[in-house]
Amino acid sequence: PTYPVSGPIDVTGAGDASNAGIILSLSSGLSPVEAAMVACAVSSVTIQKLGETGTASLKEVKERAAVIENMTESEKEFPIRL
Repeated sequence: PTYPVSGPIDVTGAGDASNAGIILSLSSGLSPVEAAMVACAVSSVTIQKLGETGTASLKEVKERAAVIENMTESEKEFPIRL
């Protein structure tokens, strides 16, 4: 799923953050689909941090993932639970 992001963004580090989210998730036992969802959450936090890279904290990722939990079924593709 995609996560809504508003305001200015800086995509520097988004790919690295996404890769880190996937690797950590898979090594923690999540499925590939769950790992991709975590990666999207991590990347969406990272791009909102102007001039910083790889700075998404676990708290921020969980808060971003909660956005999906609060969407209606028609607004989301997959549920995410961290």
